[in-house]
Amino acid sequence: MSKTATRLENLIAEKKTVIDSLPFEAREKLLQLSKALLESERERAVIVEDSFQSLRQIKENQVLLCKILTEGIIQPLVNCIGRQIETMSPLPAVAETMEGMTESLSQLQQDVARLKRAADFTLANMPPSKFQTL
Repeated sequence: MSKTATRLENLIAEKKTVIDSLPFEAREKLLQLSKALLESERERAVIVEDSFQSLRQIKENQVLLCKILTEGIIQPLVNCIGRQIETMSPLPAVAETMEGMTESLSQLQQDVARLKRAADFTLANMPPSKFQTL
């Protein structure tokens, strides 16, 4: 029972003489209001309890979902990736590829430097009349 309902009952008990001195219709109305208040407080208590139960169920579902995700999806995925990394051993192949790419890049830089020198030489030795035809 809520504090409001308890206070109302105490007030009614303490003031019984005042209530008894009220006309019958007023006493009847006060009794009806008291009963309605008690009923609404009971309903509110049920709603609050249902809400708490729902929140507890939601929390339990969240815990279960986290457990399913962790044990059923994430951990097997981590294990699978770990096994793939162990069996693939890609580092030597990556190192070889990087070394080959470095050599190719170095060769390309040398070729570009040679072409630039050749272009500079050609332009430096070209007669001015040839520039007009370009």
